[in-house]
Amino acid sequence: MDVLRACLPPRALRISLIIFLVLGGARTSFAVEILAKVNTVHITDRDLELEILSRSFDPDELSEAERAKVLEDLIDRELVKQHLDELRVRSDRIQIAAQIKLLKEKIEAAEKEPEETLEALGLSDVELQKRLRWASMWQNYFNQLIGEKELQQYFEKNRQKFDGTEFRASQIFLKLPTNATEQQIAEAKSKLAAYKQQIESGQLNFAEAAQKWSEAPSADRGGDLGFAPYGINRLKLFSEQLLPLEVGEITEPFKSPFGVHLLMLTKKRPGAFEFVDVRPIVLQSLKAELWETLVNEKRKTGRIQYTKSAPGR
Repeated sequence: MDVLRACLPPRALRISLIIFLVLGGARTSFAVEILAKVNTVHITDRDLELEILSRSFDPDELSEAERAKVLEDLIDRELVKQHLDELRVRSDRIQIAAQIKLLKEKIEAAEKEPEETLEALGLSDVELQKRLRWASMWQNYFNQLIGEKELQQYFEKNRQKFDGTEFRASQIFLKLPTNATEQQIAEAKSKLAAYKQQIESGQLNFAEAAQKWSEAPSADRGGDLGFAPYGINRLKLFSEQLLPLEVGEITEPFKSPFGVHLLMLTKKRPGAFEFVDVRPIVLQSLKAELWETLVNEKRKTGRIQYTKSAPGR
């Protein structure tokens, strides 16, 4: 029944609008100001406010960068919605009605009167239907494209992401200054590229290079990071870098929020999970991948305009 939990990709907002109702009460009015225009559709400060509240964030605690990120998520959603409208993908009234009913029940559980609370937020049943409609459309669109056969094929193609395969890696890490410039990043990557060349030419092995040059605590262990399954107890970025490697291969230098890295895959330990064991994870991963692909495509062709009022501008 909970369509949103089933269908929303990671970057898309979960529309439940539940916990914000206890963040000091609903606001009684919204000054509508246009923040962005997506093709012909405006995104306003009221939209942004509701999005922030629905994520259970305290609006007063949110930074300008965080508000800008929420706005970008709104733009992504609008681009997808317009695409689904063009395809005439239908929404399910029963699914949407169930969401509205669930929402009102949770408002009552917070000891608030649903109609008054939603009215104060400018959310009539008609407005709620509009706001929840896109999620139902996205779910129906996904169901049209993907069945069990496609899910299983996706699992087999990406088996090591899902079956519990563990990757053991070592790293050479170089720190970057706060707010590093492009030149500083390039220089650090160039150093790592030179280290990689020395390792691959046999001048020294990876462990020796890590002990000599790495600025991470793992340097004392020859850069060893131990075993970890894909995406667990390790930056997803690391997992993505390691996944295509064969044992003994080294990545190209890459940047993370912490600095620049060079990784070597040292061992693999096969996993035992089958499709039936991880089907929900496979489903969410494929759904997120399709969402990201569609958003990237629509951002290339869509017309996005920001006003001076948009956060981060």
